[in-house]
Amino acid sequence: GVSVNYHTLSDFRTAHVDVLDELLTRNVAALLCEGLVTMSRVAQDGIKVRAHVGKCSYRRRPKLEESLAQAQAQVQTLKQELHEDPAAGSRRQRAARERAVRERMQRLERSLQRMKQLEEEDEVKRPSQRKGPERLRVSTTDPEVLINKMPNGGYNPAVNVQLAADPVSQVITGVALASGTDFGHLAPMLAQHKQRYGRFPDEMLVDGGYEKGEDIEWASSPEVDCVIYCPPAKRREDADPYQPKRGESQALGQWRIRMGSEEGKTMYLERCKVECVNADARRRGFTQFLVRGKQKVKAVVLWFALAHNLMREHALRLQTV
Repeated sequence: GVSVNYHTLSDFRTAHVDVLDELLTRNVAALLCEGLVTMSRVAQDGIKVRAHVGKCSYRRRPKLEESLAQAQAQVQTLKQELHEDPAAGSRRQRAARERAVRERMQRLERSLQRMKQLEEEDEVKRPSQRKGPERLRVSTTDPEVLINKMPNGGYNPAVNVQLAADPVSQVITGVALASGTDFGHLAPMLAQHKQRYGRFPDEMLVDGGYEKGEDIEWASSPEVDCVIYCPPAKRREDADPYQPKRGESQALGQWRIRMGSEEGKTMYLERCKVECVNADARRRGFTQFLVRGKQKVKAVVLWFALAHNLMREHALRLQTV
């Protein structure tokens, strides 16, 4: 008749990221050995999920520094009260007050570190793309979460969950978290597959948001040898995006010609099948995370991936009977 402690359940759900990540690798590896998954072709897509963060928690650098100074002063005040009157308040109340102020100070310190990182990244960008220090804001609740443009056109604190799946079996083969757009997350997902399964996929299907020349060139190198199917963007009305451009590498030229061919366009349609995985995630509650912190969010995503794969494995076995 003893109830299970809420914090015990919550900690169990989010405290074993490495174990869950290894389970995903073992699960897919077993399906590969049985031939239920081939991983010759993998599709990748991002799904933006609301974070457990409020818009009002975002602050600019001056406000972050001011809040940190106030938190440090509160810590010193509590220590002084305890030194002058050790009997002031109950032990539990003092511990709770100290813990709350200490955790707030730690969050503010992480927010300032994140602000410094964003300022360095902003400085590297071209002048026309820079926001400037006065426009950068970081959340005091979860510094790792940025405000993203959502599918409905609005802007909210969100996590861009990257899912890679076999288009035929719809088994999830890789997961990752991003703080912004899909741009630049193709190469890391390919590297993740190499780390998990010892080889790269033969073909990778992604939408136009992943179009990064360096990633496509790297994927076409002899070390990777992965054929990328990604529609090129049409940036000028008079330019044909399916023709090689002056100054581009041979790998990029071949990619453009491939995507302009009927075979390339037909192959790219296979990517639509991975949308079923995203729809399934939405149906199972991927509308807003109820945990904070990158590790905890990743744990929730891994739990979903494992449950999804178990159900897909059951369906695949029924088809082979």
